[in-house]
Amino acid sequence: MKFNLYRRGITIEPVWFEEEGIFIRMTSGEERSMPLGWFPRLFNAFQFFTYSKQTNKLRIHMLLAVIYLIMGTMFVIMSLVTWKFKRLGIIAGYDEKKILNKKGLAAWFGKCSLGLAACALVLSMVCFYMRPFDDSTAFIFGLSFTVIIMIGTVVTLSGMSKFYKF
Repeated sequence: MKFNLYRRGITIEPVWFEEEGIFIRMTSGEERSMPLGWFPRLFNAFQFFTYSKQTNKLRIHMLLAVIYLIMGTMFVIMSLVTWKFKRLGIIAGYDEKKILNKKGLAAWFGKCSLGLAACALVLSMVCFYMRPFDDSTAFIFGLSFTVIIMIGTVVTLSGMSKFYKF
């Protein structure tokens, strides 16, 4: 990426960030830097997405931890709404005329949602406390969460079938 400052005849080639500041290199080879503290928005963004010089990988473990935390919270809310408040309308394909045992269905769906929430929250904590990892490890965590969700969905749907009339 090149920036040209035509009035002064200066061309800036690379711009990069490190923990101590923002750096630029001019075509003349001269390097200059400024502390990130002078730019509060850049400083706050840099603290969340830090770029590691040792591994040259973006640390996405915090992003995955936040995503799993949001998913776990969503499952906890679904569990409470169905199990404790008996609001079964949030279940896809719910038809009150076809239900044999409304309380049993609410308890089963709520417990399964709570189990999925526990898995998501555990994965969130693991990602939060792990050292930064590379893309392949992040892929494995994403794949494991996807497999957990798929298995949990199959278990939930197979258990729900005993509460329906056919």
